[in-house]
Amino acid sequence: MTQYFSNFLDQHINQPCESYVDFLSQKIQEKYPNALCIIFYGSCLRKKNIEKLDDELFDFYVVVDSYLETYSRKKMAFFNYLLPPNVFFISVPWQNHMLKAKYAVINYDQFYRGVSPKAWQPALWARFSQPIRLIYTKNDKARIQIINALKLASQTIIHQAIQLVGSNFTIKKLWVSIFSKTYGAELRPEKSNKAVDLYMSNQTYYQHLTPMILKDLGYKWSEETTDNEIIYRLKEIKFSPYHIYGQSLLWFLRSIWARILNFLRLMKASFTFDNGVDYVLWKIKRHSGITMTLTPWQKKHPLLASPVILWKLYKQRIL
Repeated sequence: MTQYFSNFLDQHINQPCESYVDFLSQKIQEKYPNALCIIFYGSCLRKKNIEKLDDELFDFYVVVDSYLETYSRKKMAFFNYLLPPNVFFISVPWQNHMLKAKYAVINYDQFYRGVSPKAWQPALWARFSQPIRLIYTKNDKARIQIINALKLASQTIIHQAIQLVGSNFTIKKLWVSIFSKTYGAELRPEKSNKAVDLYMSNQTYYQHLTPMILKDLGYKWSEETTDNEIIYRLKEIKFSPYHIYGQSLLWFLRSIWARILNFLRLMKASFTFDNGVDYVLWKIKRHSGITMTLTPWQKKHPLLASPVILWKLYKQRIL
């Protein structure tokens, strides 16, 4: 890792957070005293000002070393290993507000694999190539591990983006194209301009990050300025005429598999923590605007009722 990139990353991940974010992180850390790190990310981080704290759901990732050491129940460790991550919900009072957070638990080996080019699914490398805040690290070794993983996530997404856009691109086109694909491979539908919003919310970050990662990956390029934008033209890069068809097929298959995995994770969440079914229904409504109603039996037996729930999601075009 180049020193310049290390300094750039440190500058962003160490920025101070609001006191209510630190408070939530502390409450999560109390549940996982042996965690390697706690990461704050997501829509609440991208928002400049939050007026109604009670209406927000803050997003965290908890990276651990061992599932068996993390959970007292082996069932939780098994499901976390089988279908990572495990997702939990916390609600705590703070001043005159009730803060709510969703946090995911994953071990470092699976986290690192998920941000690497070997990862079939884009969820982790797409999420952690975006700006985050490293709220807590256990020690210097854990910090170095996480920084290496964050760098790898950025390398992976830029390599994948180049496969999509080809050898000539602007930085905006590069990131918007890959965000469109990665957010398309989700269970929930997103508004059509989601990818543009993601890029514009941290435009300066991506403009500085991209040349550093291109250099790290060994690419050489020339630059051409037109309409106040820089066009990057990669050298010695050629794609076959069939490459675009291969990419279309690849992302189609990724989208199908990602939706299946995300549905299974939602079903897992419905019975791995308290009020899990209510959380799943709330999550579906939050992202799609559609209210789903389940019978008492379906709420009590979400796994047995999953075929019916799956059909409801498909009919309402949530899947």
